[in-house]
Amino acid sequence: MGQSKKLLGVFSDYHLPYLWQAEDGRVAEKVTLSADGNVVFPIAQQCVLNPESKDIPTLEMMTKKALNNLSADNEKGFFLMAEGASIDKAAHDADICASMGAMLEFDRTVKIAIEYAKIHEDTVVIVTSDHGGSTQNIHHPYYENYKRTGENIPGLYELLTTKGGNEMAVYYGTNNTSDQVHTGIDVPIYSYGMPDDLVFKGTIRQTDIKGTMEKFLFE
Repeated sequence: MGQSKKLLGVFSDYHLPYLWQAEDGRVAEKVTLSADGNVVFPIAQQCVLNPESKDIPTLEMMTKKALNNLSADNEKGFFLMAEGASIDKAAHDADICASMGAMLEFDRTVKIAIEYAKIHEDTVVIVTSDHGGSTQNIHHPYYENYKRTGENIPGLYELLTTKGGNEMAVYYGTNNTSDQVHTGIDVPIYSYGMPDDLVFKGTIRQTDIKGTMEKFLFE
């Protein structure tokens, strides 16, 4: 019996652990008020590696393995979808460190795909999202002569410290405190290697992406 070329990798009983977490593991929280009615802001913290992700393959590693496996002795070509799923999962949890770690991991994965496409003719890379998320980066609300109240920040709130030592405020304000839902904003779409007559332009329907891929693959 010949050796099967099928490959299945299962690395967790549930969702894969996030790559990053906040220093104290805290996610965004509802701000509280002091006795005088002023907002009590959380202490700014940094994002650090999550020790639970230490032995879990990254999205880049899995993508490299998939590309190597699919392209070996393959004259017919292939279709590969690599999803940065933890970006959305962490957004639902109001966990900004986990979301940012997953976004950077996805960014590195896109780089791998582009590098592969540059040395393999007739390869197209398409990068997009299926929806927007509730995470918003906002200005830190410092006011000198204005007394803030809890109504100014109705959702969950988090402060992070950047590498440059500055504070970055993140806000979740689209839903209740138990779950942060998707938003209906337009999402970007980028492509590399697409023929001129199939290049995505302007504002399109999300369902048009499938038709364009079919034209590239089968026509």
